[in-house]
Amino acid sequence: MHFMWIWQSEAWPNFAYDAQALQPALASARLAQGRTLGVASSLKRVDLAALQLDGWAEEAIATAQIKGEMLKVNSVRASAARRLGFGVLDAGFILAHCNSFHKSRRLNFLT
Repeated sequence: MHFMWIWQSEAWPNFAYDAQALQPALASARLAQGRTLGVASSLKRVDLAALQLDGWAEEAIATAQIKGEMLKVNSVRASAARRLGFGVLDAGFILAHCNSFHKSRRLNFLT
């Protein structure tokens, strides 16, 4: 398969598409978006920060595993907290909350 950027297509920017064929995928994406917004609206600020930290940590750990490296989860979370601009006290509280958050809630809202 040949890779090209969308703007490199001969049809750019006048693409043709079948709206009927896209409808099921768009409906599914819209439902997932609604579920995500519903869950996000019920979360506290610290829950959102915990999710953001976990997302960064999981991405970093997965990338390291691909390279054959093993990283400590708490070290990665602390580094992500610093990069996200949390103060030392905020980061400590949020990191502690990350651990308890995942034990008490499982966010399987997209399945």
